[in-house]
Amino acid sequence: EDKEKYAELEKEKFTKAAYAKIFKSLDIFSKEEIENSVKYARALYDIGQYSESNKILTCVLALVEDEEQIINVLWGKLTSEILTESISEAVDDLKLLRDRLEKDRAGVSHMQVLANRVSLLHTALYLFLNLRYSEDSLEALIDLFTRENYLSAIQDGAPHLVRYLLGALFLLKNFPKFDINKVNYLLPNFKPEVCNYSDSLNKFIIALLQDFDFKRAQNSLKRHCIEGIIINNENFRART
Repeated sequence: EDKEKYAELEKEKFTKAAYAKIFKSLDIFSKEEIENSVKYARALYDIGQYSESNKILTCVLALVEDEEQIINVLWGKLTSEILTESISEAVDDLKLLRDRLEKDRAGVSHMQVLANRVSLLHTALYLFLNLRYSEDSLEALIDLFTRENYLSAIQDGAPHLVRYLLGALFLLKNFPKFDINKVNYLLPNFKPEVCNYSDSLNKFIIALLQDFDFKRAQNSLKRHCIEGIIINNENFRART
């Protein structure tokens, strides 16, 4: 609530050294007070006060010591930043969260690791394609989705994300600076005999870019359009 101190902390990027300098000691920030601050930030988030929630989480992040709570705070910051469309901050926190999630943590099961990676992939999908669609955002999405651990997470926990990765590759190839060899290198991973997920859009992209089978690509595209019409009709009937 002290705007001058907050501005000074913000200037120093909320480091522990900045807190120690301004408040003379870190002893005033007890573990209980920090935990209560995180709970308060969650309460603000739950009632839609995303900016205020993010402000508190930004303040306490450097003071949190427990690894799981750091990850919890980063998730809160990231989702608050997405909801307030603070794009550059969200991109930075996505990278921080990814690095934290990739560390070995005692007591974390394989299923929890998989769930965390799948959640991060879905969050990145919304951030890079819905809020920040550009050549850079497509490259960032592809970079995350094609990391070895995340490709495995897609195969094991969210095969439908193959559709979005192929779509991003298809869109990115239209940008003049993009290296088409990256598309050629990745596409074999998503052929039906390799990948456990396929739909008409995926078949269209594989047929067009990998196999150069234009007749099959055209048939897949027609099928995709028909599926889209069916889904739209079903949604319309459900609403009416």
